[in-house]
Amino acid sequence: MIDNEGRLTVIDENNNKIDVFVLFIFEREELNKKYVAYTLDHDIEGKEDINILISEIDPETNQIKSINEEEMPMVKELYEEAKKTILED
Repeated sequence: MIDNEGRLTVIDENNNKIDVFVLFIFEREELNKKYVAYTLDHDIEGKEDINILISEIDPETNQIKSINEEEMPMVKELYEEAKKTILED
């Protein structure tokens, strides 16, 4: 569960717990998959160079895993659409 500061503890592919700061979560319904865009740096306000990571996420376990090469173009497109929507709000 994401706390009120946007922080979420996820579990990586090596079973390490990592605190991340969620920017947004988006979904590809036809694949029944969710993706999370996040950063490891909680203080991004006013920064121009932010390292944004995107992983597939299981929302029930908070397990994240790498996106495979075949999914990457679709995920990039979803990310750009979601980012545009957020910036418009």
